[in-house]
Amino acid sequence: MFGNGGITTMGVNILNMGAVGGFVGFYSFKGLKAATRSVPVSAFIAAWLACLIPALCASVELWLAGTFPLEAGLVAMGIYHCDHRRHRGYRYGRRHLPDYECPA
Repeated sequence: MFGNGGITTMGVNILNMGAVGGFVGFYSFKGLKAATRSVPVSAFIAAWLACLIPALCASVELWLAGTFPLEAGLVAMGIYHCDHRRHRGYRYGRRHLPDYECPA
């Protein structure tokens, strides 16, 4: 089912990132906005959940396909997608950005 990826995994990726991520992000934002009345807080948490939940769904799908153990997949995908620092250029607890100059 998953194999090496490519065109055969496109449907599952669309389902996870498009459908699951979209619905989780939209409805969690609506619910959190009603509960907190804070758009920035609601948007942050909803965006984080829209990244995390599809990753956990992919772990379950990999387990159903028989390619990966469930517990290890949930832990690995959960830890990787919970760490906000990987999106901001952090490595090993320190800020790490490539050394380059901005073109004028």
